[in-house]
Amino acid sequence: MERIMPYTGMANTVVLKRSKRKRLLKAIAIICGVFIFLFIALSVVIQIKKDEILSSINKEISEKIKGKVQIGKMDVSLLRHFPSISVYMENVSVGDSMVQYHHQPILQMKEITVDIKWAALFNAKDKVKRITATEGKVVIFTDTSGYSNKYIFKNEPGKNNNSGSIMPDIVLEKVEFLMYDLIKEKKQHHRITHFELSENSAGSFEADMDIQVLAMIFNVNKGSFLKNKNIKGKFSFNKNEEGIFSFKNIRLNIQKHPFYLTGKFLTKKDGQPFELKVSADKILYNEIRNLLPEKVSASLAIADADLPMNVKTEIFGTLKSGRPLVNVSWDAQNTNLKTPLQNFDSASFSGTYTNELTKGLPRNDPNSRIVISNFKAIWKGMPVESKKMEILDLKNPILTCDIFSNFPLSKLNGSAGIQSFNFLKGNCAIQIGYSGPLVNNNNENSIVNGSVHFDDGQMLYVPRNVLVQNFNGDILIKNSDVSLRQLKIKLLDQQINIDGNAKNLISMMNTDPGNAVIDFLITTTSLDLKKFTYFFESRKAVKAKNKSINSLLSQIDDVLEKGKLNIRLLANSIHYKNFDASDVQADFSLLTDKYIVREIKMKHAGGDMFVNGDLSSTGKNFKAALEFNMKNMQVTRLFNSFDNFGQDAITSKNLEGKLSVKANTTLMLNDKGSIVPSSINSKINFLLQNGLLQNFEPVKKMQKFVFKNRNFDTIRFADIQNILEIRQNKIFINRMEIRSSVLAMYVQGIYANDGSTDLSIQLPLSNLVKNKNQLNLINLGNQKSGGSSVYLRGRPGQDGNIEFKLDLFNRYKKKVDP
Repeated sequence: MERIMPYTGMANTVVLKRSKRKRLLKAIAIICGVFIFLFIALSVVIQIKKDEILSSINKEISEKIKGKVQIGKMDVSLLRHFPSISVYMENVSVGDSMVQYHHQPILQMKEITVDIKWAALFNAKDKVKRITATEGKVVIFTDTSGYSNKYIFKNEPGKNNNSGSIMPDIVLEKVEFLMYDLIKEKKQHHRITHFELSENSAGSFEADMDIQVLAMIFNVNKGSFLKNKNIKGKFSFNKNEEGIFSFKNIRLNIQKHPFYLTGKFLTKKDGQPFELKVSADKILYNEIRNLLPEKVSASLAIADADLPMNVKTEIFGTLKSGRPLVNVSWDAQNTNLKTPLQNFDSASFSGTYTNELTKGLPRNDPNSRIVISNFKAIWKGMPVESKKMEILDLKNPILTCDIFSNFPLSKLNGSAGIQSFNFLKGNCAIQIGYSGPLVNNNNENSIVNGSVHFDDGQMLYVPRNVLVQNFNGDILIKNSDVSLRQLKIKLLDQQINIDGNAKNLISMMNTDPGNAVIDFLITTTSLDLKKFTYFFESRKAVKAKNKSINSLLSQIDDVLEKGKLNIRLLANSIHYKNFDASDVQADFSLLTDKYIVREIKMKHAGGDMFVNGDLSSTGKNFKAALEFNMKNMQVTRLFNSFDNFGQDAITSKNLEGKLSVKANTTLMLNDKGSIVPSSINSKINFLLQNGLLQNFEPVKKMQKFVFKNRNFDTIRFADIQNILEIRQNKIFINRMEIRSSVLAMYVQGIYANDGSTDLSIQLPLSNLVKNKNQLNLINLGNQKSGGSSVYLRGRPGQDGNIEFKLDLFNRYKKKVDP
């Protein structure tokens, strides 16, 4: 009887009547009894049919497997996989006919369970419902002789294979699968944690797998796909009567990353061709590489990207033989890209890879290609673009690409590896095409074409602390040759135009900068050489901020420091202190520690001047070895221009006339470009025409002894030709005839400022007769004796000035010729 419980604040509980409860318990007891009865009955039936079932399974095994089967234990169970009837076998081993020789069973399994349908008790078809194999190993091989144990699973021709029946479910748990072919050099090796395959309807299958790929080798020399990678997923596929397995857009997780696969395998066609398409989104570049064979992965290691990208792969090949065709495409956005040449930030691009550039040739690295399209990135803070980059032959990679960039010049400071230049303003536009190795180029086998345009640039040349302003122009690059075209600069407030050319410079910048040669043509209307004396100063050392030695721009430093610069200078006029010249043509070379002057010619002091020689660095100073050839110089201007050649014996204030000189001179220049007088060593062969000497004190002092009534203030000369030598601050005068408007004399000796002056003057007595034709003065010759003469000897007096005294016995000659 139903009772109403007093209210306790909880929901009311409905209690069945006692009679109803009894009826329910009876029903449950009857059902359990029936179930137990049926179970017992089925167990009895199974025991009765046990031998028949086991015999049927044994027969099925013997029909399917043509090998030696060994089963440690075999029994039937109803409970193992209830409600199915289970035939379980323990320690199962299957060997081929040669197993006693190679000792490698085709199958070893701790346990195999065969679930059969209840209909099997009544001899129905399709007895087997499920086959489960646990903890074992399957090995299928073909050895070097061509022998294979695969024949065990082959059906006899013409025998009914129940093609229309549904395949039983297959379950593998903790099974290692190994298949290799030593002739075709292929290998499959997988560790199966779980694999389940079921056929829903004829030709339609469902699979669930969790495996580790130890090796998936189509060519042993290339390496393994998916080596040591875990694959997990549930998917479906189809098989038609023609033996074609196919699946579309199935998902597999490889190393926990989702991949989508579409494929087709033609198992009944010659070679068993297949095609497989794989795609993955947002996957790292290194993860992609690690899925590929070792050699392919190593080839792709020429680049690296740090952000995920989208990838699609197509693989075409045959299961029987040959290397598969692999095509890969990808796109990346805003990734940081590393390559052997340079690294790039915020790179966006798409790309493709194939291992069959030319059909019919072997599918290997030499026949491989990578193409990168629509490349945009930031390099050292500068934007760069490329429409197409192509890499051929991944064994010895060759890169072909075009590069475009437009940026402020200040972006080059430090970041590009250039430390000698500090860019202050201006813009730069670059268009470069490159073809050559994708590694540090150690050979002259790269081709670079393109241009670099400068617009309104300004930079500081740090080693010399020189400001270069308003530079505009182009650098052209062709086949690794570099040329400057109409580069206009303002250097030290002087406008200069530069054209230049350098053969094979791009290759040599990295491999041999010391042998690089650059030819410059410099033109200017006017040049003040005094502003360029910094060339004589020591170069300021520049500490590199980074080691970007592979950069094309960064090696300019090495070329300028170590290479050879050939310069041809054309100037309307040049100036240096008191020196002025016009129509200047100069050819010289700048080496690491030496300047070679091949020829300088110019108009100066009303005549022509030619100079050649060299200047060599000796620490802070330069040693010059020069040859001078001067023709028809106005001697006053010449002496004034050269600061009287470092002596004060005869200066520009004393001497006039036309002077021609051939001289070999060595001297030292200090770091200001000034001559060190004590260093001058020179041999001067000169011709003075129309000479005029004014107010020359050493000559005027001779009036104390001779011809006091003649004018020694202004003296005209006949042509004077002689050889002078300058060394150790002394002028050595060889015997020299001077026939003047005042007198004729022969001079020889030494003139110096150190108190060692010793001059001998021979005055022929013929001077007593005054020359009436002073406008037609002709020398008789330096070697003439001069006849009877009076000798004067000039040496420093107590005040340091030259004093002349009579040398009655010509003691000077006795001193010179003892």
